[in-house]
Amino acid sequence: MDLKRSKTFNNKLDYINFATPTAKELIQFLQQFPSDTPVVATWGGNRKRIGHGTIIKDYHTGSERDACTVVEFDVEF
Repeated sequence: MDLKRSKTFNNKLDYINFATPTAKELIQFLQQFPSDTPVVATWGGNRKRIGHGTIIKDYHTGSERDACTVVEFDVEF
C-alpha cells in the first residue's frame, strides 16, 4: 500500500512545491504495520527520531489559497 499524498502546496512562484498526506491518509497507511513498529524520519540520508508534533493554523507556502491547518513533526537531530 502506497502512502497517498492528496494535499499539495505551491511555492511563491506558484509551482507545486510538495505534496503531503492528510492525517486520515497517514493513519490508514500506518494501520498496515504492527502497532509497536517504530517510526523514524530521514534528513540527508540520516535516520532521526521524530520529535514533538505542532499544530500550525493557516499554514501555506506562498499562496494564501493553500492555507490550512497542518500538523508538523520535528525531526530531532
